[in-house]
Amino acid sequence: MLSARYLAGLLGQQGAVEPAAQVLESAAAAVDDAGQSAALAIEAALLLWRAGQRARSLEPLRFAQGRAADQAGLVLGWALRGVAPDDLTERRRALDALEQDDPEERSAAQLERFGLALATGEEDDARAALEAIESEAQGATRLAAALARVAWPATQDDRGRLDEALSLLAADSDAGALLASAERVRLARDVDDSRPDHVRQASVWAEVDPSLEAGLEGLSAALAADDPEAEIAAHRLLASQLDEGPARTAEEAAAVTVQWLTSGGLLPDLLPSIDPPAQLLNLELAPAGSDPRRRAAALRGTGSVLGEASSIDAISLAGWSDLAAGDNASAAQAFRAVLERRPDDIPAWEGLRTASARSADAAGQAEASARLGELMRDSARAAAFLEDAALLWLDRLNDEERGEQALALSFERDPRRVVAFDRLFRRVRQRKQDDTLVDLAQRRLTVTEDEAEIVKLYWEQALVFHKRGQFDDALGALSSVVMFEPDYIGAQVLHGDIYMKQSNWTEAAASFAQLAANPTAPAQQRQQAGVQAVTIYEKRLNEIPSAIEVLVGLNKAGLLTLPLRERLAALAARGSAWTEATAMFEALMLERETAEGRIEAARLAMAIWRDKVSSPKDAKRAVVRLLEESPADAEAIDLVLATDFGASIKAHALGTGKSTLVQQLQRGPLDPDAIALLAKIARGTDDGALVQATLGTLVTLGRDLPGIAEQLADLDSRTAKVPQILIDAPVLAAIADPVDTGPITRLFEALGEIIAEALGPTKDALGVGRKERIDPRSGLPLRNDIAAWAGAMGLGEFELYVGGRDPLGIQGVGGEIPALVVGASVKSPLSAAARQAIAREVFALKRGTTVVRSRDEATVASIAVAACNLAGVKLESPPFAILGDVQRQLDKAMNRKVKKLLPDLAQQTAASRPDVRAWARATQRSLDRMAAVAAGDVSLVLADALNVPRQDLRRQIQGNERGERLLRFVLSPQYLELRNHLGMGVR
Repeated sequence: MLSARYLAGLLGQQGAVEPAAQVLESAAAAVDDAGQSAALAIEAALLLWRAGQRARSLEPLRFAQGRAADQAGLVLGWALRGVAPDDLTERRRALDALEQDDPEERSAAQLERFGLALATGEEDDARAALEAIESEAQGATRLAAALARVAWPATQDDRGRLDEALSLLAADSDAGALLASAERVRLARDVDDSRPDHVRQASVWAEVDPSLEAGLEGLSAALAADDPEAEIAAHRLLASQLDEGPARTAEEAAAVTVQWLTSGGLLPDLLPSIDPPAQLLNLELAPAGSDPRRRAAALRGTGSVLGEASSIDAISLAGWSDLAAGDNASAAQAFRAVLERRPDDIPAWEGLRTASARSADAAGQAEASARLGELMRDSARAAAFLEDAALLWLDRLNDEERGEQALALSFERDPRRVVAFDRLFRRVRQRKQDDTLVDLAQRRLTVTEDEAEIVKLYWEQALVFHKRGQFDDALGALSSVVMFEPDYIGAQVLHGDIYMKQSNWTEAAASFAQLAANPTAPAQQRQQAGVQAVTIYEKRLNEIPSAIEVLVGLNKAGLLTLPLRERLAALAARGSAWTEATAMFEALMLERETAEGRIEAARLAMAIWRDKVSSPKDAKRAVVRLLEESPADAEAIDLVLATDFGASIKAHALGTGKSTLVQQLQRGPLDPDAIALLAKIARGTDDGALVQATLGTLVTLGRDLPGIAEQLADLDSRTAKVPQILIDAPVLAAIADPVDTGPITRLFEALGEIIAEALGPTKDALGVGRKERIDPRSGLPLRNDIAAWAGAMGLGEFELYVGGRDPLGIQGVGGEIPALVVGASVKSPLSAAARQAIAREVFALKRGTTVVRSRDEATVASIAVAACNLAGVKLESPPFAILGDVQRQLDKAMNRKVKKLLPDLAQQTAASRPDVRAWARATQRSLDRMAAVAAGDVSLVLADALNVPRQDLRRQIQGNERGERLLRFVLSPQYLELRNHLGMGVR
């Protein structure tokens, strides 16, 4: 079989179709397999068919049909139809052949048979073929049958099969659906004559085919059926099929119109078109009172459809609708568009003003307000608009020039505009344009009825006239001011100034005095006016009482400043107005900035009460204040001592004065006046001990007061002559100088016997011996007095010698048993002079320092250094020249007992690093202090210590550290406490 096909192929390529077909036919006949045999036969038939031998090709096809009917039958049928297509008999034979095969092919044959029957007028055969196809066919053949039924009028009486065919077409494709929907419309309209169904089917057609034709069909159906919804849909369909332009817009407008008319008054959306139909309809759809945004859009969209003039009106109306909608920017834009073509359109300017105001566009608002002011015929309204524009330019836009121009225009149109006038007036006044200011004021005066403003305007005119020197005109204007406001402050000031410039001092002073008394005037102005009035009264008119009256009035109003109170005080004193003077000085004593100033004021008040008013008791406040500032003021203390201010004031004043004076004397110079004042206070407080101390100090300083000697004698007679209690170690330490303490003091206490033996003084040197010794059992009063002092200081056993070279001398002599050598003229009871010497010497014997009175400072200091050297301890000190001799004398006198104690004392002394010279001076001062405690009269102590008469002490004391220190000790509370402690205070 392969070789046969190969051979047939070669023959066919060479154009030998017939031989090639014969080879294949022979092979087909020779093959036993039916399928292969039929395939070779069909292949031979196809070679012949292509070569144009169509009749010849039927032979192998019939052979193939005999071997394989299913495969070859169909090919044979089509071949038979192609061999003789115009021969009805042959075509029917071909169709018969096809009907014997596959059902689908049979349906196709029936379809062709339907066509042949229809062409030959055989309607029954055609109907039978069509029904056969509808019963058996599927797919395209069945679809063809449906088309045939729709297209053949003879079969449309069967509505069931027709509906089935239309449904089949509609389900097949878009084109089928289009055909079916159009056919159903025709049936409803022409066959059924059903208007509702016509509308419904037209709607379906429009959905399937949104075309112009479908739209027109739907519109006609809706109109015929009076169906608004369908009519709207039809108009919209027609609009969608039209190009952009008036026609399309007209259809859209028609749809909206029908919708609006049938919606019960509910407004539909505006048409988004600029074509005239839409513009006109939109105006109808946005009537006055509707949504302003909708109306603005409709009005703005009219374009030129209404004509040029009406289009401008429409834009203006759109702007107002924008305002109503709150769209200020769009409104402003609309009004500006109007104003470009109508510059004098007042409603448009008002709209622009309103829109600008709402959008905070100050520039636009000012521009519109100014233009409205220019266009308005009504002056009041025009002025109001101009005023608004001016305020905007001035306050928000900083356009000074345009703002002031608008103010001027506003005032020119209507002088009653308060704000415009005020602002303009202030600006003119600020620039000092006096002529303009007077004119403005004069014109304003013709319209205003406000009294306050009238006063202000006349006042401003008065100021201008005053500045120009037109004093009569200024006084005339001021008369108008005070007519309305008699207490007008500025008028009072200006009156005074004008009268001053006219040298009318009486009127000037009266004007300033009136202002100073004006309770409504500011405090500062009242004060300034008062100063002016007082100055004129004092300097020009010499009317001191009037000047005082002005200042008193200010004082009652609480307006006197410190300088004014000073002035009132001075004037009151000058004018003998003592009540006012004391009141002012008592105020100044609290208010002046410096203590000196306050003291001066208090002193003056005190002096006036005391000397001018002769009422010292009323000086109490001044005295108290003076002593608060200067507690030791002698004049105030004298008045306290001389006047009954009450026990509490007296006690406080004198107590504070005493403590203050004591502190001053301890820190400052020894002022005799201060000490004399302290003596007065002491007498006033019955402090006898302090009186004694101060009087003794005054004697020392050379202050010769009447009866001072007698007073001291009286005081001494009222004191104990010996201590009443034991003077223990703490009291001894308190009596001693603060520097006289420490290990060096204890060193001298241990060395007292050795120092006396080595350096004296000795009894022999003093001229006494056994003969002058007083037996303790003698009962001699003098010895008893001395024994009391020795016992009080814990001296223990002592020897008393009476005699010697100095009849008044008193000297202690150290030793194992200490001794005192007393001159023959010293008697019992002991005088103050003797008492101080006895106490001093006993104190020195107790502390081992009797050498201090007979040796100089260097020798006393050398004793300490020499003692340490003898103990092998180095004590820092200057290189005293006498040190070697002192050390040899001490070494000779040294006994075993003291030598044993010496090392420890020396080491302690060296470790404390004392200033030996300073200590030597302090030891001397300790003796002075003890003597003063015993005597009570410090002048006796210093006269003895310095070996000068009491009346000559003043010259010796000045610059004498020893004497000044002793005086300060005597004036200290410590001294008085020690005297009282020992029971030696003044009784």
